[in-house]
Amino acid sequence: TGTNMSLTWEGGLRAIASADANLTDDVDNCLQLFSRGALLNARGNSGVILSQFVKGLADFAKGLSVFSIDDFTAALASGSAKAYGSVIKPTEGTMLTVMRQTAEYAKKIHNDHHHFTQFFTEIVAAMKSSLERTPELLPVLKEAGVVDSGGAGLLCIFEGMLCALNGEKI
Repeated sequence: TGTNMSLTWEGGLRAIASADANLTDDVDNCLQLFSRGALLNARGNSGVILSQFVKGLADFAKGLSVFSIDDFTAALASGSAKAYGSVIKPTEGTMLTVMRQTAEYAKKIHNDHHHFTQFFTEIVAAMKSSLERTPELLPVLKEAGVVDSGGAGLLCIFEGMLCALNGEKI
């Protein structure tokens, strides 16, 4: 799962890195490039689901130059819906649940925040809590004593983004 998600994400990053600099100066262009790169490099179920999540973010971002807190909240919902729609039989307790619950939490708190980094910090904390609850939703995880690996990969990505927002080296 980790390798598949990593290869998918790296495909998106390569697409941005190889693009003309003027194509990466707004959210819309950046996410369109990233989404296409992620989709073309998607590996395994987790990679495909991740690429569809990003596609949902990109679909919402069309025409936007920046993301406000409200925009990002709506984009998370769009990403979650796109990811769920990409799976024939969605299973709760997986990365899909982590995506959905994070989007729902963002919708609940987005009006309480005026600073994106503070908002994003709370989103990451909610994502971690959602991940920790995955064994309660999927018996095979509980039996093995683990959390969902796709959800853990998604949390890792969001923690990396939070580090970047805080100016930390990753």
